[in-house]
Amino acid sequence: MRNTRESGREAAHELLRREPRPTAVLTVTDRLALGVLDAAADLGLRVPEDLSVVGFSDSEAAQGGLTTIRQPKEEIGKTAGRLLLSGRPLPEERLVMPYELVVRASTGPAGG
Repeated sequence: MRNTRESGREAAHELLRREPRPTAVLTVTDRLALGVLDAAADLGLRVPEDLSVVGFSDSEAAQGGLTTIRQPKEEIGKTAGRLLLSGRPLPEERLVMPYELVVRASTGPAGG
């Protein structure tokens, strides 16, 4: 799948036609999440009443009401650069960067 709004829309159409239909979708990018919002509108689903949608990256596009996960992009870039330019083998352990859930209009209480 490509990281495009249209790819998110196409995948969400397939996902949201399943039974039982999901009540929430978390995507790996805000672009894909915007496509999920498009598909929800196509199918007559209300966000967040029928479906909660969460993206990832807190891009400018998310600021229109998309709940998203924010990470410090500059710090991630600097850390990656330091690791790559150090000349040492990359560490085998996972490096967990800070993150923040930014709640906006695309999420609501869990459905039953």
